[in-house]
Amino acid sequence: MMQCAGSSSHGSHGLKDSGIDIFVSYRMDDSPRLAREIVRLLGKAGWDVWYSPLVEGGAHVPTDIDARLPQARRVLGLWSKTAHLSPDVCREFEYASSKGILIPCVTDDVTRFPEKYRADRIVLNLSKLAMNGYAHDLPQLLRGLVRDLGLPPGYEDENDLIRTVLDRDFTFHSIGKLTVPAKYLFCDAAEPFAPGDVVIFDRDEAHEQRPTYPAVLKKRRDEFYKKACAHFGVMKTHDNVLPRLDAVGHQPELAHDARGKLELHFARTSYDQIWATNVAADIPYFDKRLGVETTIRKALCTPPYTDLSVS
Repeated sequence: MMQCAGSSSHGSHGLKDSGIDIFVSYRMDDSPRLAREIVRLLGKAGWDVWYSPLVEGGAHVPTDIDARLPQARRVLGLWSKTAHLSPDVCREFEYASSKGILIPCVTDDVTRFPEKYRADRIVLNLSKLAMNGYAHDLPQLLRGLVRDLGLPPGYEDENDLIRTVLDRDFTFHSIGKLTVPAKYLFCDAAEPFAPGDVVIFDRDEAHEQRPTYPAVLKKRRDEFYKKACAHFGVMKTHDNVLPRLDAVGHQPELAHDARGKLELHFARTSYDQIWATNVAADIPYFDKRLGVETTIRKALCTPPYTDLSVS
């Protein structure tokens, strides 16, 4: 069954005579949250956006996807780390690329977009959009859509549209003395949060000292650190122990409490440790044993995993 497209992002309605504006193609195993968020934002801008959302149990809403795809004026392609494993996703990218309507995007910082689908388009990085931060390529995506599809009704210009779409979604909010990107971490509460609604757990333990931290990163930390410094020309760094927001819990909103309690779990992170193991692991190097250009992360991972924490 197809992995993408299908459901309206802002109200139920049938296909218009002129078709739908944007078809979102994505791999459900990788990026359903990102797809859902991009559909919400583009629908908020005023475009008709279609995708096949995941429902309870991991299934998706049955839709006549083969009928939707030819109706789309543009296909927003979210290329993820396993997108190439889905024949349906690849077929959608092939179709959109052949028609010249593909808007290529990557869903993370390490996945490379296939050159055969790129054409003359700039590949946008939307990796931060579904996490807890601002995707810097989002305004560029919105400007490109205005150029390709025209400005939806109700806006003075593209900058007005961008301001409206971003508004408070990417702003930081204060809860007592704590400043957080509230929209992304805590969703949209029906009532404003107050200090009494937040429970903070502060775990006085460095993240990299936990039993769950990959042992291979601990063991080879000095090697990674030296490679990272050499690669970026760093002569000296100063270590910091920084607070790290480790987990967030948002209790359901109830009839008598339209906020829902927040649980914030903090831990410690050593700057040098996290910098060395996260940055150096993706630095290219030549593996003499295999005779190929690779990265430390790929060399240390055990197939079929690409994540050191589960490999």
